[in-house]
Amino acid sequence: MSAEKVEEVCRATLSGLDEDILQYISGCVLDDDKLLPQDEMVEVVAPLLVSADFVSDDSKAEEIASDLWTKLDLSMQAGGHTPKPEVVILKSAVLMGDSYREAEDALAKKRE
Repeated sequence: MSAEKVEEVCRATLSGLDEDILQYISGCVLDDDKLLPQDEMVEVVAPLLVSADFVSDDSKAEEIASDLWTKLDLSMQAGGHTPKPEVVILKSAVLMGDSYREAEDALAKKRE
C-alpha cells in the first residue's frame, strides 16, 4: 500500500486531527509495507489521539484506532496488496539457463 493511500485512509478516518500528528500516524502504521498487527497499532495510535485532544477518553481512542486498522486492512486487501516475499537462503547453488548448460558441459569434460 502506498504512503499516499495510507495517508488518505488516515485523513478520512481521523478528520479534524492536527496535521502533524496525522502525518506521524500515517508514517508509523506500516512496517516493511505490512500493516502493524491490530493490537500494536491501537497501542501506538490511541494515546496520540488522547494527547492531541482528538478524543477525551482512552476507550474512545482505542475504538477509533481499531476502526482505522480495519479500514487500512480492508484497503490493503481491496488494492490487491501482497506482502514482500520472505527471503530464503538456499542450501546449495541453483543454476539456470545458460549457466546450467555450461556447468553440465564442464562436468562432462572433467569426466572424459
